[in-house]
Amino acid sequence: PQARSVKCFYISDLKRAIKKFKEPVLKCRGLAGGKGVRVYSSQKEALKDLNSFLKNFGKDVLVAERLHGREFSVFGIADGKDVLLFEMAFQDYKPVNDGDKGPNTGGMGAYGPVQFVSKELLKKINEEIMIPAVRETGYCGFFYVGMMQEPDDEIKVLEFNARFGDPEAQPAMMLLKGNLYEPMKFSLEGKVLESSLEIKNGASCCVVLASKGYPGNYEIGLPISGIDEAEKIDGVKVFLAGVKMENGSLITAGGRVVGVTNYSPEGINQSTKLTYKAASKIEIPGGFQYRKDIAGDI
Repeated sequence: PQARSVKCFYISDLKRAIKKFKEPVLKCRGLAGGKGVRVYSSQKEALKDLNSFLKNFGKDVLVAERLHGREFSVFGIADGKDVLLFEMAFQDYKPVNDGDKGPNTGGMGAYGPVQFVSKELLKKINEEIMIPAVRETGYCGFFYVGMMQEPDDEIKVLEFNARFGDPEAQPAMMLLKGNLYEPMKFSLEGKVLESSLEIKNGASCCVVLASKGYPGNYEIGLPISGIDEAEKIDGVKVFLAGVKMENGSLITAGGRVVGVTNYSPEGINQSTKLTYKAASKIEIPGGFQYRKDIAGDI
């Protein structure tokens, strides 16, 4: 189950397709650093932005209807016929600003487990969506589906990914007991269900600190300080992303710079509190931009 859509290869096709949907979505073909989807509130808005989209991404475009609801991600490891499920869902926050405002990004934060996704729903998604896709393709490896739960509780697939999601992978790794070696090995041997993925009790939250201006133009080469102080806070791990080492010091080298992540056995409220406490310790000249409402709507 997915959004209604039209594949387009010419500008004339694109303009006709946009007029089929009250709130159009444009999706480009190929890798786009998490920026290849633009969501519009009207046909007029989409048509006005069309030349900019084509300039950035080319003329092979999928025009789709906009879905509304609650987004979540489900992870698993496939062996070509079965999927070993990560038995909790995660929620990613893609728009750059609080309240899901502004342009889409590669993800400004995530948390798990998502309370509104039951184990029964996870099982349904695995059996009716993930396993059939794996058996159709023979795919082996990390696998996740981005899902939307609409207001009437119907679920739709937003995307398939042949990897763990970013930034959902950060809280997922913080919640994992042990390591991924055995499930990966068993996946390659075609017997992934003979292994297991054990999950800790509690919750984990990740907040992405981004360069000001992201996902548009931004400055790079700024010195980063405070990561060691942040990681002194109980349960905090700072995952490095858009950084590089220069003369023995970390400097910014991308839009999304670090993912500040906490695991707490006490649940999501405590995890979120400690994540933001840690985020406040990390600095660059002029400051980061980041969302203040990750996991704040649960």
